Amino acid sequence: MAVLAGAGLARAAVGPAVAQYRAAGTASVAALEAALDWDGTDPTLHRRLADLQQSQLAPDLDGAERNLRATLSRRPTDAAAWLSLALLFDRRADQARARGALDAALRVDPHNGPVRWEAALLELRWNESQAALAHLRELLTDDPVMRRPAYWLTRSLLPGPQQVADLIPTEVAPLSGVLEFAINYHEVPLAEILWERRAALEPPIGAPLQRRYLELLLLEGQGAAARRLWPRVVAPAQGDTPGDLIWNGGFEAPSLLGWGFDWQVTGPDTGDVALDRDVVARGAQSLRVSFRSSPTGTGPTVFQNVVVKPGREYRLRALVQGADFIGDPGVRLELIPAQGGPTLGVKAITLRTGEWEPVELRVIMPPSVTMIQVRLRRERSSELSGMLGGRIWLDDVSLVEIGGRGA
Repeated sequence: MAVLAGAGLARAAVGPAVAQYRAAGTASVAALEAALDWDGTDPTLHRRLADLQQSQLAPDLDGAERNLRATLSRRPTDAAAWLSLALLFDRRADQARARGALDAALRVDPHNGPVRWEAALLELRWNESQAALAHLRELLTDDPVMRRPAYWLTRSLLPGPQQVADLIPTEVAPLSGVLEFAINYHEVPLAEILWERRAALEPPIGAPLQRRYLELLLLEGQGAAARRLWPRVVAPAQGDTPGDLIWNGGFEAPSLLGWGFDWQVTGPDTGDVALDRDVVARGAQSLRVSFRSSPTGTGPTVFQNVVVKPGREYRLRALVQGADFIGDPGVRLELIPAQGGPTLGVKAITLRTGEWEPVELRVIMPPSVTMIQVRLRRERSSELSGMLGGRIWLDDVSLVEIGGRGA
């Protein structure tokens, strides 16, 4: 009798270790059942076995229910087990018991993102869309990991951006998170609504997200909205002049931002564009563009996006100076549609070393054009070597509206 008692004590002592060893890494019902023979009190083994029993081609729902109840008898706060039980009852079309188990899962762990997500899917299966949206709202509020799928499911359930925006909590974190999704996925109407709400809160929206939102507006042709936002993104004192549509036309800001509505540089040798304090027409700085030999024979292009009104006439003025040119000069000041299309106006620049030359160009905007680019560029050299050389300085650039057609 003592021998039998000793054997029983030994099995009880080593049983849990043997059970874990036999269950480690296995996905077999038989192996988990053998592990439970060594330790029938382990709630995790019971839940793993229940999950396997439900996922088989011929599911053993009765066995799964027994194992889930064994889990919950020893660990009643196991939200995953309650959720599994809810899904099991749903498969049996027992909605009342499924809802009871689901409520228990949310009660013991209300901030469990995967449980909340499955709750939303169950409510949709039960045609309870408002209850599903309530779960999605919780995910959008509390769970950064589940926020993305919750966002997409919410977008599919609600008819428009205003309804989606009204569901988003008003706290900074969820507003910022969903705003970022809307910008990433080019959801412009929704992004506009969320931007206004988030911009009213502290702390301010971070510079990277501000830039991405403004560039989205530009990409989607929302030039007027982007231009209204621009002074809020950058310091207005750096470049706004009343009545003048050019930003930083005197190049007095400490640096070129290179995006948005400031001056940008594209093409080869972009590093050859810099602010210059030595050669200046007015103020303290000008913009210097240097040209050198390149395979393309063109050199860098400097441009700025500008919002305009269709049918109105505009006057572009600038001061330019050149020095040490090699190859065909071919320097042009142009107005082109920002979204692509034929050139609206062009002025060839005559360069004289040591002298500032005024350049003026007048253009009436076509009916479809709402944003243009003011562009300084050098045409491709006609010389076979593609040799380029010399420098050009640009200063005091302005673009003003002077009236409508016929004014």
